[in-house]
Amino acid sequence: GPHSKGAVNAGQNLINPRPASQGMAIDNLKVTLLSGNDTDGDGTPDADERVFGTDPLDPTSRFVVSCTQPTADVVRLAFPSLTGRNYEVEGSLNLSEWSLVGSYTGTGSQAVAEFPVTSSIPVRFYRIRVTIP
Repeated sequence: GPHSKGAVNAGQNLINPRPASQGMAIDNLKVTLLSGNDTDGDGTPDADERVFGTDPLDPTSRFVVSCTQPTADVVRLAFPSLTGRNYEVEGSLNLSEWSLVGSYTGTGSQAVAEFPVTSSIPVRFYRIRVTIP
């Protein structure tokens, strides 16, 4: 039959012989972070790096928290602190509900936070919020 640009040709039937797949393919995808630029490509936006006190131009400059358990009944978090910053440690049992478990004022040296480990709380997650007052 005759061709009809942008429409179904006369006498043409289009059928889908099987259900649509459950996957998706995307070509030439570009992701732009809305929370800010990540100049050094380390996964932390530049604005957050300024709050953490890390260098947004150096991918090896990171806010690193160490978590150790020096004794069976204590977990210890250690992290760098800067003067002029406040650090809030939050804890969660399920990664959905968070509560404040400790507040620290930056001193320019490493901060250490210790929390009890009990049999009634077999697993606890921690995160640190850094703010400039």
